[in-house]
Amino acid sequence: PGVLLLHQNYGVDANIRAYAEILAANNYTVFIPDLFWRKMPGCELNSSDLNDQNKSEDLIKSYDFDRGFEDMTMCLKWLRETPQCNGLVAVIGFGIGANLAYLSGLWLDIESTVCYDFEGTNFFQDNNTPIRRPMLIHLNKKNYNFFDIKNKKELLSKVNNIELQVYDNC
Repeated sequence: PGVLLLHQNYGVDANIRAYAEILAANNYTVFIPDLFWRKMPGCELNSSDLNDQNKSEDLIKSYDFDRGFEDMTMCLKWLRETPQCNGLVAVIGFGIGANLAYLSGLWLDIESTVCYDFEGTNFFQDNNTPIRRPMLIHLNKKNYNFFDIKNKKELLSKVNNIELQVYDNC
């Protein structure tokens, strides 16, 4: 099976590559697209560096989700058709990648979706779209409370096939 692994706000860094290696060691075909290839190809920022944090914020503010979703659709097509993959594909996303993973779970025919936190809430659709396949969302308590303030928690609870895990000390 294939996994489309979508990186967090700092690009394809050592953390995401290590996660991909773990998945590959467990016989998954893993594809990590560079989500920021239009603005900063090969982006690998350091989350501990203030300048890199500012660069990351600028990348997020100017990110075009529609074009990113188109890119992801092409990546999924390639992953399904590559000889190393049996055609079954899941999407796992972190940060901004979780936003795209969520959208893929809504609109694309994939086996499952896993989202680790999100970047903002503006990408959520305000309709009750049925999700045919399972989706697991991991949120830290701070983001979960932010969703409550933005009235998105109720939206998530109405969507079929979503399991929400909230972590207090994360």
